[in-house]
Amino acid sequence: MKEKKLVVLASGNGSNFEALVRRSRATGYPLRFSLLITDNPTAKVIERAKRLGVPYEVVGDPGRPTLEAIKSAGKVDAVVLAGYMRILPPETVNAFRGKILNIHPSLLPAFKGRDAIRRAWSSSAKFTGVTVHIVTEKVDEGPILAQRVVPLFRGESLESLERRIHEVEHALYFDTLINFLYGHLPKYALLSAYEKHPKVVRLANFLQAYGYSIAATSGTAKYLRENGVYAIDVSALTGFPEVFGGRVKTLNPYIMGGILFRREEDRAIALEMGVPNVEFLFVQLYPFKETAERSRDISEIVEMIDIGGVSLIRAAAKNYEDVTVVVDPQDIPEVMLEMEEGEGRVGEETRKELAVKAFAKTAEYDVQIYEHLSHMLAPRLIYKNIFIHLKNPQTLRYGENPHQQAWMYKSAGSFLSSVEQLSGPDLSYNNVLDAYSAWSCVQEFEDHAIVVVKHGSPAAGAEGDNPLQTYQKVLLGDMQAAYGGVVAINFAVERELALKLKEHFYEVILATDFSEEALEILGKRKRLRLLKIDVFKYRLSPIQMLMQGKDMLVQTVDYDPPYESIESKTDPLSEDEIRDVIFGLKMVRWAKSNAAVVVKNRTLLGTGSGLVDRVTAVRVALEKAGDNVYGSTLVSDAFFPFPDSVEWAYRFGVKVVAEPGGSRRDEEVIEKAKELGIKLVFTGKRLFRH
Repeated sequence: MKEKKLVVLASGNGSNFEALVRRSRATGYPLRFSLLITDNPTAKVIERAKRLGVPYEVVGDPGRPTLEAIKSAGKVDAVVLAGYMRILPPETVNAFRGKILNIHPSLLPAFKGRDAIRRAWSSSAKFTGVTVHIVTEKVDEGPILAQRVVPLFRGESLESLERRIHEVEHALYFDTLINFLYGHLPKYALLSAYEKHPKVVRLANFLQAYGYSIAATSGTAKYLRENGVYAIDVSALTGFPEVFGGRVKTLNPYIMGGILFRREEDRAIALEMGVPNVEFLFVQLYPFKETAERSRDISEIVEMIDIGGVSLIRAAAKNYEDVTVVVDPQDIPEVMLEMEEGEGRVGEETRKELAVKAFAKTAEYDVQIYEHLSHMLAPRLIYKNIFIHLKNPQTLRYGENPHQQAWMYKSAGSFLSSVEQLSGPDLSYNNVLDAYSAWSCVQEFEDHAIVVVKHGSPAAGAEGDNPLQTYQKVLLGDMQAAYGGVVAINFAVERELALKLKEHFYEVILATDFSEEALEILGKRKRLRLLKIDVFKYRLSPIQMLMQGKDMLVQTVDYDPPYESIESKTDPLSEDEIRDVIFGLKMVRWAKSNAAVVVKNRTLLGTGSGLVDRVTAVRVALEKAGDNVYGSTLVSDAFFPFPDSVEWAYRFGVKVVAEPGGSRRDEEVIEKAKELGIKLVFTGKRLFRH
């Protein structure tokens, strides 16, 4: 851009003069302020000129002496009046006709002349404003270049109104001057950051170096100014302050229009309206999710629903051809690097990617709001709309088979987001499924519990009084099936248990914690993955979702197992037998249907799972129980359609049988149990798991 030479005339404080100089220097516009002329030898503007290094001259006569002073600066592109309290004579106006600009603190033709702000404030007017116009022989009547409306509020002090009008003057005068001299609007970067962080300052400084004027919402603008950035409050661009407790800041035609106008098709009307040319947007939304997770105060949560920020993001993303939108601070370094390599421009492909990420951000934000508010305000609507937003996938070793690719997506409070891998190779798809099943099973126990899961079903497991005793009981189970399985432990693993676990081959061990010695011992198994779960971070979901292709099945999660509704249909059970039935129910409900388990002394001896008929599941469980089956308890996840399952239990020496009941042949099953001397209980609830 070609350098433009200016002469400024001012009589008083000179804040408009300083705003013009500082902003031109901050953004790199080649405006040369050749001379400041003042008619007041005591004016504060002189001190500003000294501080800014601008030559100045005191000329009391606005006539020929002032004209000669202006001409002494050489060829002048514009004469800028910045609070000059004298009327220029026709000779001066003619000498620079069409090149003398003035700014007036009202919406001309209203409130011409002196004390315009006071007269507007004391009137019954609802609006006043700022006008930039060309100076003619008639006072405050030249062609209008730009205007900005400023509302008047009942009860507002004169000082407050003056401050707001001066802020608008500082922004509008520079924008209008650039349009007047260069025929375009200066480009803006609009920043709105909830978290005030040095990286926002670095971004602002970087953008200014490439000619961007920095505009920001009030808190961000204040933070930037405190850190040396020349930042303009958005209210200076719109004329309207933040209202309704800060709920409305940027929802204004000047801001939204400045983002959305199409640079080719709408350029003329944008220039006519004087909307700011917003070409870069960085927005960090209110932390709604974080607030909703820590607070139950609905008023506090609702206030964290960002309205303006989301609107800004969507507007910028829609106009990605002309506007760069950044919503993730991690993208800032890459964008800055591209701008350095592209002489201040962000490439088209990058703008497209950033726009898509921006829409993903607002979609995620809306989902978070819906999920939290539906639970708090309208629980009956929770299942009417289910939205899933998962991002940042982690690549798994492979899927169910090595030739399949697989990814893992985590969501807040979920099982996966609560688990930390401490050692071992990457997880596979099957590892994750089995780890979830194993933890879901073991977390049901209050005493020490260990469960080994293979292909989604418990293969071995026990509940005991201490860690070593519990694991010794586990070893009484089907360790052939447990080979290469996933172990879940509902307590911390210490050295002694680690030594025992190391004797067997497992793919995953999941526990609440590991001592340093246990980590060292188990970490030597290169193929063993050690996972630590934060039980306080893991939040149980009220619903379970299963994707079938592109369709989804949803059901409520069964958190109400039938542990308190055990009804004996034959002889009553002892306390130990009741405990074994409850233990068996906790195991069988996490086995794949059709399923049956054999348990004794709160130890899983055998599992029959994933079978297509009930009696085969029973028979497999009994056979896997081996020599320990005599005197055990058989638990089924669904009713017996025929008495044959009871007959098989009798052949293996089972003492107690538990099933939900509900078959048309229940009476036949009961009679068969009585005949064979087996204690039979009904739980009243089926526990299918497909």
